[in-house]
Amino acid sequence: MPCPLPKADQPSSPGDKIAKAPYDEDQAPARIPPDLFPITDLPKTTHFPAPPTLPDLDPSDPNFLATLHEKYFPNLPADPSKLAWMAPVPSKDSPADKESPYYPHEEIGVSALRFDFRGRFLSPRVSRSISSNKGLHHHGEAPEAAGYTIAELARLARSAVPAQRCMAYQTLGRILYRLGRGEWGKTEDDPIAMGVWSSVKQGRVLESLFEAAAAGEGGHRGSRAYATEALWLFDKGGWKVKHKGR
Repeated sequence: MPCPLPKADQPSSPGDKIAKAPYDEDQAPARIPPDLFPITDLPKTTHFPAPPTLPDLDPSDPNFLATLHEKYFPNLPADPSKLAWMAPVPSKDSPADKESPYYPHEEIGVSALRFDFRGRFLSPRVSRSISSNKGLHHHGEAPEAAGYTIAELARLARSAVPAQRCMAYQTLGRILYRLGRGEWGKTEDDPIAMGVWSSVKQGRVLESLFEAAAAGEGGHRGSRAYATEALWLFDKGGWKVKHKGR
């Protein structure tokens, strides 16, 4: 039986020679593809799917938010509450304006009362006449009215943003001082004073102030300082002494 030749001495097959042949990229194809056309015959326009045409946005349109969502975010789920802050402020004395909780009605709940950064009470007419460059307007329940309610300040006092907490602590401290000094009533029969105090208790304002003032060294120093100042103003106002903390 003859011995097989070593692999190095075995002749290569014809297929191996074809596989090893160099490939010439510049060589013309054996058959021109049917969809290949000269560069001089390029189409004048390129076709892309055209989106549906929607009318231009009009801030005064009652369907402004729906049109905004349909035009720019058609594939996202619709949640009007998240776009409510983008809605335009209602025009003065319009039906939407009259539905505002701080429209000058004959009776306004004490919880809807608004205050400026110095803790001063802002009546509806004064609040709605303040210019927006004073920094008192925000996207709250009544964006056309300047100032903050006790409930809004109580929420900001628990904000994760230190600047918002500092502003809330400082304003709440000044409100508590004016409350104790009797600017809105000195007895338990005064509805405004007791209403403000009820909003303070409902918003757990004092709990937030005590918690911030007792924060350790790892907390925000500015927040701790403003909370301490607010508690000092509350004590100096005398509300706790007069009404025994009620």
